[in-house]
Order: sequence, then C-alpha cells, then structure tokens
Amino acid sequence: MPNTTVDQLSEKFAAFRPILLKAKVEAETKYLAVSVADMIDNQLSDRPLTKAYSNLVSRQQAIEATGKRDPRADFEFATTLWNHAGTTFGKVFCEHHEWYQSWMTFAGLSDFDFWDHTDRPEDISSAVWDMRRAVWAAIANGTDVSFVVKFDLTTEPPTAGDVLKHLPDARHRAMTKAKQLYSAELFDSDMFADTMSGTKRALAVLDYMQSDAGFAVLESKVVEIIPTLVTITEEMILGKA
Repeated sequence: MPNTTVDQLSEKFAAFRPILLKAKVEAETKYLAVSVADMIDNQLSDRPLTKAYSNLVSRQQAIEATGKRDPRADFEFATTLWNHAGTTFGKVFCEHHEWYQSWMTFAGLSDFDFWDHTDRPEDISSAVWDMRRAVWAAIANGTDVSFVVKFDLTTEPPTAGDVLKHLPDARHRAMTKAKQLYSAELFDSDMFADTMSGTKRALAVLDYMQSDAGFAVLESKVVEIIPTLVTITEEMILGKA
C-alpha cells in the first residue's frame, strides 16, 4: 500500500483485533458444537465438551508441530509485512477467507496476489500479472526487512451455554450420523471389489454416497434418524446427565 508505513498498519492491526477475536470465538464455538453433538448422538464420550476441546487442542498442536494444514481446527491469523520500494506489501496466513476479506476492507488495502503454480486469473491482465511476479520475486530474493504480526487470540474455552446456542440443527446432526452409518455399511458390503485397497475402497464409498442413488439412501436414513435424536441440554454437553 503506497505511503503506508509498517507502524501505521500495526495500529490498524491493533484496532482490528477485537473484530477478529469475536470471529475466532464464534468459529471455535461452532466447531466445538458440531463435535459435541456428534459425540452425544453417537455416545462417544461421557464428557463431550471436555473431550471435544481436548481434541481441538491436539489438532492445533499438530499444526504447530508439523506445519501441515488443518483448516477446520486452525483459528490463527498472522501476516508478514515488507517495505519494498516505498510500498508496504504483506502476506496473510489465515484459513478463513472471510477474516482475510474483513481485514482488507477494514484496513483499506488492495489485493496484490500472485501464484506461480496456477494460471493467471481472467480479470487480471498479463502486464499486471507479470509486474506482480517481478515484485514478489524481488521481495523473496532481496534484503527487505520483514515484520511478522501474529495476533494473540487466546480466549477462555466456550461454556456449555455458548455451545448449546451454536448446536447444528436436527437435519445436520442426522445427516452426519447417516453418513457414518452408511459409509460403514458400504465399506463392508460386496458392492466394491475386495481387491481394492483400504484407501481406494473408502474413496469409492464416498463417491457412491454423492451419486443420486447413494444420496437417496442417505436421505431415507436421515428421515429415520431425526425422530431418534435427543434434545441436547447443557448437562449433556458437560456430561452430567
């Protein structure tokens, strides 16, 4: 961004943090709500919220340790900034595109994307694309000092009441359970060649469930499952019931 210093952007980051923190809390709570509902519907734990939160922390620790992506469990937001040729450039590291868009709008920034592993977008001219390629190459190979800004988004774990407000609806819960049951049935059936490896067999099962015939069976199972779902309470979420 021309005429914008790293210090000025840092001030905008500080002002943006409360907005991002609210989004992070909501995303984390929704993630836990889905996990808790699945545990209750399938009787997988006698302490659903504790177990779901423990699983989330383990997945986040794995991201930190291995660097491997796990978008559903990743609620981090960080950016690296460079002041290059009088203009501040930055890369945002975030798995939630809506957070990125919110930040760009809030800070009044413009996209300056470039990827060397994909074709040029149709709405960007060859000249602009080549210019972006040259700028990012100069940054990567140059000596510009980089500044890393990583938000501290540490919050207290959501309460059972918070999770209760974000539980998925009955159809979502029933569909999740139907997929689990039907995929297990198909995997063990004679529908797929016994010579298939475990991975190929699992992929074939997923493909079939997305077909018209497979989805029709899923829908029938959803109809059967919905009446059997319990009404989840805070006590159930905590494991007191």
